[in-house]
Amino acid sequence: MNREETADLNLTEGDRLRVSLSHTEGSVDVTVRLEGQETIYRGNGQQNADFVLEIAETGNYHISVWGYQAKGNVSFTRIPRGQE
Repeated sequence: MNREETADLNLTEGDRLRVSLSHTEGSVDVTVRLEGQETIYRGNGQQNADFVLEIAETGNYHISVWGYQAKGNVSFTRIPRGQE
């Protein structure tokens, strides 16, 4: 991957967003922000990671992933409020 990929995801207050990054080459930059608001997560030069973001406000979240000669997988999974 040597480009930017973006997606929008509607999330509700109390949801969680699992972010999983697993790559073997290159680097990855990730941002997650609520539309019209400040960025809630920014990771530059991310290596392998698996973490959960707590969603404090309902709205449309913009997710951007930039890959620089990267090979591997990136996933974002919505975990609805009340589910593990």
